[in-house]
Amino acid sequence: MPCRSDHMEANGREIESRVVAKHLVYILPIMGKELPAGVKKASTEYYGNPQKLDEWTALLCATCKELEADEALADEYLWDGRMKNARELAGWWENHKEFDRKREAEEAAEAEEENLQSTALDTIYQALEKAGVEGASIDSDNDSAHLSFNLGGKVIILSSRDVEVTNDE
Repeated sequence: MPCRSDHMEANGREIESRVVAKHLVYILPIMGKELPAGVKKASTEYYGNPQKLDEWTALLCATCKELEADEALADEYLWDGRMKNARELAGWWENHKEFDRKREAEEAAEAEEENLQSTALDTIYQALEKAGVEGASIDSDNDSAHLSFNLGGKVIILSSRDVEVTNDE
């Protein structure tokens, strides 16, 4: 069996870093902005520069938002289907915005669930205090909330991470 070079293929982050770098090389000069160090080289390198991907993606995102705010510029350099670079950037930008919408919706849902979990613990805490259960205390930090109380000579500890929130069905 001959040797193979599958391990040499560029991975997703490497490919995306090259794509983002190409878009930056196209759009930043149009917007009158300087190219960050290494962008031009990464735009032509097979492996791109995955270490800079997040930084460059944030820059490209901000640049596209700025470009989109100027309708005339956006029509000429982003939405012009006759220009290959514009078509490719527009496709990237639409995909990126959709990913951001989904991510933001997921983050909002997670925040809502965390809020419901904390509210559930707070409700239980208030009920315990009203019932006169001794040693009830609630402790919240950035990650989760913990409710502890004494019951039958034992200390019971509940964590918001262990509270499951489901729909009424």
